[in-house]
Amino acid sequence: MTEQLTDIRDELKRASDQLLDERDADANDAAKVAVADAEFDRIAVVLSSVQTAINQQLALNLNAVAARLEDSIEAQRAIGLSTAAATLADLVASIRGSLASPAPGQTDTGEPAGPQDPQPRGEPPPGPSRHRVSRKAPAAMG
Repeated sequence: MTEQLTDIRDELKRASDQLLDERDADANDAAKVAVADAEFDRIAVVLSSVQTAINQQLALNLNAVAARLEDSIEAQRAIGLSTAAATLADLVASIRGSLASPAPGQTDTGEPAGPQDPQPRGEPPPGPSRHRVSRKAPAAMG
């Protein structure tokens, strides 16, 4: 997972640089500058989360990362910022693709799978002493 997070981090840095370049190129358009700054901040928050997960070897909910980036893509495209949005769209597609088939030992969110419960809840353990116990309260007498 660390390799995937490193790739995500690198793409987020690339998209951030592209977004700043677009902002600077459209410096006379106050609306684009404002959206670019806001989306740069949003990407920075995601980048910080990814970097923390790498540094501390933590699991990260990649569905949440992808959703946050999709919000940024929509905002950028709505105002006409396209370069960083395209980079982020490719990154989201990559994340979503990796979640479609989780690696062994991981859940579909990309998080490490927890210990498996060997005995499903609600079923008695195997063996000759299976007794059913009713958990219903006795009916009230009138």
